[in-house]
Amino acid sequence: MYPFIACLSTGIICVIFGMKHCAQAIASRNWPRTLGTITRSHLETFRSGPNFPRYALYLRYTYCVNGRDYIGHRVRFRPFWNVRDRRYMETFTQRYPKGSSVEIFYAPSQPKVAILEPGFDWSVTLLFLMGLVFLWAAYMLHLQR
Repeated sequence: MYPFIACLSTGIICVIFGMKHCAQAIASRNWPRTLGTITRSHLETFRSGPNFPRYALYLRYTYCVNGRDYIGHRVRFRPFWNVRDRRYMETFTQRYPKGSSVEIFYAPSQPKVAILEPGFDWSVTLLFLMGLVFLWAAYMLHLQR
């Protein structure tokens, strides 16, 4: 019974959050824009094994909407920002160096939700697809009862 509940609840949570991220990514194409400043932009290296370095992007920017200041950190609606490809991650620190002025896209109903690159990225669907796998596993466990 426990594996069924674990798979079912994990699947539901992943599907809900995955759908939310997909919807936000699609909607972000029409979000209003404002100017902001990059306040932090660097990579950090950590190891997921003895020969497997991974790179995490640490990016922060400030922006103002309707007289209120905000701090953002998202480049895109992408769930995972640590990868093994250092060159790929360096493209973001080069594109968004500390101190640079950037265009920021923010959710009109929630200005604290902001990104630098609007639109849909295939990786946004990973969380949703992972949820479907867990729901399928829960269904298979239910059939075995």
